[in-house]
This record gives sequence, C-alpha cells and structure tokens, in this order.
Amino acid sequence: MFESACERVWEVDLESRGRKAIVYVDFLKRHFFSGALVAIGEKKNLTQERFIELNKVDVSQIAA
Repeated sequence: MFESACERVWEVDLESRGRKAIVYVDFLKRHFFSGALVAIGEKKNLTQERFIELNKVDVSQIAA
C-alpha cells in the first residue's frame, strides 16, 4: 500500500493468478475504487503510468 498522487487516498497493488491490478482506498477506509486516476492539469493517466512501472521486466534476470 502506497500513498497515491491524490491527497488522502492510498494506492493498493494487487496480484491474483499472475495478473496485477491497482485499486485506491481513502484514508478513512470507507471507500475504494478501481479505474484510472487522472491528473487533469497534466493530462496524465497516473494509474497507467504506475501500472507500467509495476510491470517492468528486469532483462538481466531473464535466462539466456
């Protein structure tokens, strides 16, 4: 669980059956949502950027 780019919201990274997902939970643990968290002013999909980061492959770990 990480603090997200959105104030008072935690990012939760999940993995099930080899598939990764990102959901968000408010600090009071009353609400959660899944979907794109978008920085409107920057026109950036922060969820997509984080998902790409989570799925990076370290090519040095791949057997030759």
